[in-house]
Amino acid sequence: MLSDSDFEAKIIATFDERINQSFAESGLQERLIQLVRTRLSKIGWDASLDAQCKNILQDLEDAPLRVIEKKLEDYGASIFPEPIKAEIEEKIREFLDEFYEEHAEEVDRLINDFEDIEKEFGDIEELEDIERDYEDLDEYASSGESAE
Repeated sequence: MLSDSDFEAKIIATFDERINQSFAESGLQERLIQLVRTRLSKIGWDASLDAQCKNILQDLEDAPLRVIEKKLEDYGASIFPEPIKAEIEEKIREFLDEFYEEHAEEVDRLINDFEDIEKEFGDIEELEDIERDYEDLDEYASSGESAE
């Protein structure tokens, strides 16, 4: 049997995939990226990051790339304006609220389906093995090979 945490992880993974797909397909992801780029450019954030990059490269000339990346990530995050961050987070929160509202029945159905499958088959991995066996048989049958 799947543990509760395994069960939850499968449900979360399924919906993470759906949310990411819906987020991209809605166009909101691209609009938010453009919004952030525009806002940051207007306040000179990118120019400040470029200048800091030059300083870091001079100071850490022989440092591994990962060290340089980490320094830039930390600096960029430290100067990222809170109002822009809050605006983006709010837009994402609104999207997620709408997504969950639209898919509430589907979430419930998915949870019930997983529970039913687990009750009937005992273990999701076992069911996946059975599915793969059937797929292999279908592939074998469609190849026209003989079992002799």
